Amino acid sequence: MGGTGGSVRDFSSGSATTWSRVVVRAGVPKGARGKNELRRLWIPFMFLVGGTIGLAGFIGARAYRKQKEAYPSHNPFLP
Repeated sequence: MGGTGGSVRDFSSGSATTWSRVVVRAGVPKGARGKNELRRLWIPFMFLVGGTIGLAGFIGARAYRKQKEAYPSHNPFLP
């Protein structure tokens, strides 16, 4: 493990004891910093989702118009 380490000699028993200190950070970030990072991740994701939905709607509407022009009376599902 990382951290600050060293040896301490125990003169009463004649053996060496090794010690170390480790700082561990865990959990969810707190405060405004965590909210800003979450917002930074959501903005591009929402642009991708919105662009995908918009492009799909545009392509679907164009296909609908072409189908309607090509076969006006042969498709019972088109008005």
